[in-house]
Amino acid sequence: MVSYTDRALLAGAGGKWACALVVGMAAVVFAPSRAHAQGIVFDVATERASNGPTGSLTWSHTIAAEGADNPMLVVGVSTTGAIAGVTYGGRAMAQRGTGAATGGACRMYLFSLANPPAGENQIVVSVGGDRAPVSAGAYSFTGVNQSDFGPFVASNGNGGVLAQTITAAQGEYVVDTMCQVPSASGVVSAVATAPHQTRRWTAVDDVSGVRGAGSTTDGAHTGTTVAPGYAMNHGGKWAVGGFALKKVARPTGRAAIIESALQGVASLLGVRP
Repeated sequence: MVSYTDRALLAGAGGKWACALVVGMAAVVFAPSRAHAQGIVFDVATERASNGPTGSLTWSHTIAAEGADNPMLVVGVSTTGAIAGVTYGGRAMAQRGTGAATGGACRMYLFSLANPPAGENQIVVSVGGDRAPVSAGAYSFTGVNQSDFGPFVASNGNGGVLAQTITAAQGEYVVDTMCQVPSASGVVSAVATAPHQTRRWTAVDDVSGVRGAGSTTDGAHTGTTVAPGYAMNHGGKWAVGGFALKKVARPTGRAAIIESALQGVASLLGVRP
């Protein structure tokens, strides 16, 4: 709210105070998002595994401070059972997709939550039906489109190389999760194998040996498709699936001109975008 004195000062400073006031207020209220400039940025990853069959798995994950641009939380789960749902800070997460290993030996899931509450909160993975071993991990990002995702795809196999081709455009961020059950001779090494792919978490249930892992493929290097994969030292049934996080769309045309103008005004007024 601008007082009479404020208006007088604005008028005395050069006239047309109303215009300055409106533009100044616009700069404060509609300050452009920094996500437009920097794209998707990886924040942090956490992981947890059960110690034998369980009805739920809980661990803490901390989202970037309040005010972060367009945050997104993704949770990947590996289990021999079925997952009824996942929550973060009490908020239900949306299932993006699931894939089963050969013969249904294990199953992987991916869930997402747009604009998750900032700070430290509990992730709770709930098992549906019979208790089952669970290995899971979470990764958070900023600068992510809050409602538009690439399609989920998954594949499975027995031994060999774990891999799945996923469609992704320049600037998008591919996230994936794998599940694997041990064979008599060993387990997967869970080493990311694709160019620009980074393993973010690995967790294994020590009783059953059920292993889960998750990775990201940097959006700065993605083209039309990427094929995240994992090296396997020995045989074992597996499934891997993923999807692309999309960046926040840049304004175009008149909207871009207005945003550019507001950025300039915000800079002059010392307003942080």
